[in-house]
Amino acid sequence: QTCDATICDDTNRNCCPYAQCMATCEFNCLTQDPSCSNPFSADPVKCGQCLDACLDSCNVSQECRTAYGELSTCESNAGCDEAADEDAELECSKQNCCTELKAAF
Repeated sequence: QTCDATICDDTNRNCCPYAQCMATCEFNCLTQDPSCSNPFSADPVKCGQCLDACLDSCNVSQECRTAYGELSTCESNAGCDEAADEDAELECSKQNCCTELKAAF
């Protein structure tokens, strides 16, 4: 079964207006925040807080937060967050979390 989730074909839907801002913010956390980027001072809780703060700094809607949360939970349960790279992670999401993926994006 394939998932025809077209990521942000409708840019006004749910999380799509925030996708670019979120990607940039999360990238900055992962590359610049020592709790995420430094293996010696890595702190999953603090790194998570940096990532969570992106939701506020990007003014993400409650509707998107809910959908994004459900998608993250599904991906985590399916092991997608352990995928080799973003493409593999997306493929895992499409296979296991299609409904949630469509709801978020």
